[in-house]
Amino acid sequence: MNVVWIAIISIIFVIIAAYLAITKILPVVRDLLSGIVDGRVMGAFMSLLIIVVYILVLDKVVNLLLVAENQYLNYLSYITPGIAILTDLLPYLKYVLLGALIAWGLKLYKK
Repeated sequence: MNVVWIAIISIIFVIIAAYLAITKILPVVRDLLSGIVDGRVMGAFMSLLIIVVYILVLDKVVNLLLVAENQYLNYLSYITPGIAILTDLLPYLKYVLLGALIAWGLKLYKK
């Protein structure tokens, strides 16, 4: 098989996985946390998780398109530094979420 077709099939699978994550997994997370987290906070948290999924999908799709080595697709290499900045920020997100979890735990401990 040609490398381009493999990249296209991989991109389709990545998009399907992202769709399943957003439509099936994230609502389960919302239902799991809805009893302990306020509604406004839950909406912001779900928006943040959806943005994380979009960033990861964009990173994977651009990397798969760059593997195809097409002369027109090589222009995508100009946006890879911006995507690298976004993906480098993702590990710091876990510290934000950990801080929110600690604050929630302290709030429940106070009651």
